[in-house]
Amino acid sequence: MALSPEPSRLGQRVAISTAGEGAEAFVPPPLPPVPSVRMDRLYRPLERANRAIGRLDGVTSILPDTPLFLQMYVRKEALLSSQIESTQSSLSDLLQQVLENGDWEAWLEFFLDGIAETSLQASEAAREILALFEADRHRIEDLGIVREVTGKQCGRLYVYSDYLDILSRGTEPL
Repeated sequence: MALSPEPSRLGQRVAISTAGEGAEAFVPPPLPPVPSVRMDRLYRPLERANRAIGRLDGVTSILPDTPLFLQMYVRKEALLSSQIESTQSSLSDLLQQVLENGDWEAWLEFFLDGIAETSLQASEAAREILALFEADRHRIEDLGIVREVTGKQCGRLYVYSDYLDILSRGTEPL
């Protein structure tokens, strides 16, 4: 679906200049859309997406390496984008419905469902990572490779004794 230079209900292309370079930008129509969005149809998908994002936020706060998890989440988001691109005919159909009937609700519902699904998948992956870390921690402790030194339930610190023994050589008091 090509954008035309004249205004439409979806917006218009305008010529712009940035740092001396000419380009075109898409300018959407002002909000709210006409006809206005019927939120009553979107409450459930919006609530589902919001809950899924909340679960994801809660799980990431207890992960030991949040940046690594976020990198994985960005990959999941890229996967969602590729899934959206593979449903191009559905997107085109949805855009056509917006153009012809102002059916923003179907368009928004499609994306809210995508957000919810991706967030739920990422939350489940985070829970699996936590379970894996816990199981591996027990196995490493049982092998005697590391030992916990704080005696706490939260904020525990583990030491790799053999490694520290090498680093400590020659630092013993006289």
